[in-house]
Amino acid sequence: MLFTCLPNNDVLRDVYLGEAGIASAICAGSITIDCSTVGPDATRDVYDGLRAKGASHLGASMLGSTRQASEDTISFVVGGDADAFARAEPVLARVGQLIRHCGESGAGNRMELVHQTLVAGHAVAVAEALALCLHTGTDIEAFYDIVTKGTGFAYSRYFENRVPRMREGEFSPMFMLKFMAKDARLARDMAPGAGARLPVLSAVIATLEEAERAGWGDDDFSAAMKVLEQRFGRSVRKAD
Repeated sequence: MLFTCLPNNDVLRDVYLGEAGIASAICAGSITIDCSTVGPDATRDVYDGLRAKGASHLGASMLGSTRQASEDTISFVVGGDADAFARAEPVLARVGQLIRHCGESGAGNRMELVHQTLVAGHAVAVAEALALCLHTGTDIEAFYDIVTKGTGFAYSRYFENRVPRMREGEFSPMFMLKFMAKDARLARDMAPGAGARLPVLSAVIATLEEAERAGWGDDDFSAAMKVLEQRFGRSVRKAD
């Protein structure tokens, strides 16, 4: 079995299908497992290329960030042939927790990209809520306690974990904003021309791209907060 994790569709196709790519040397019966966040069409191209050589390809997109990866608790959403998944599942289980076969080649990519629309949207929604707290003089510490300990529906692990970091001015990357923006665009591109019918996703992408243009793409994706700070002229960081 061969694992890869690559940055985008073009690199994936080149590494697997290029002149000196994996497909040129793969042995029949082998399984490749790609953990990248890429579009389902790119994964399907690789799947078809390797199938022609008698090999199997699984798209095993990861859900989580550096902490989950280091703790072996990351999730894998997998697309590809069921028999290849059955062979690969015990290996994936050694480094991950939730391992879910989602269907044919590309199905795991679709699942992850839909998932990422919620993550990206939540990051921007949290930033806007905190900006509204700043603008209206609402106590952020009280707001944090109410969201994380109350019985409303605003709670999330993202809110609980990232808001304290933002309050310390800490935006070192656990998952880079530029990659979250890429994921959100890939999700939008699964439904070409649907931007007007997905207004929230379109607005989320616009905020993330504003952060990229400002030079915050290599920061954690919680740096969406910096865009709101800039818009409102206020900082979420606690006063020293």
